[in-house]
Amino acid sequence: MIENFTNHAANERTYLAWIRTAIAIMALGFVIEKFDLFLVYLSRRIGAGETPSSSAQAEIVGLVLILLSLGILLGATVRFLLLKRRIDDPAPKAYASSLTNVILALLLTLLCVFVLVFLYHQIAL
Repeated sequence: MIENFTNHAANERTYLAWIRTAIAIMALGFVIEKFDLFLVYLSRRIGAGETPSSSAQAEIVGLVLILLSLGILLGATVRFLLLKRRIDDPAPKAYASSLTNVILALLLTLLCVFVLVFLYHQIAL
């Protein structure tokens, strides 16, 4: 039997939740970028009088979201490995919030602000 199995399982579940979050953010970035290209293609295909060009904003937003998901993946991996080492360490430790938790929360907050600003600019145009 694995020593401290329940703690290791909880750590792994949390890690997998962060990975799912990062994948969802990456997919959102990909969709934003590709949907813009789809709209350009569609407008050319149906013969719209004015053909919009692919907006640089959508490309930037897509790239930023993909990079943000990479940062979340790296932060979650560091957090997972640090907690795995702490669980296996027999010395008692007080529970303290780790820096990686704060960084991951800040990355998600930045994502929310970024998407809100992007949506505001899209609606305002």
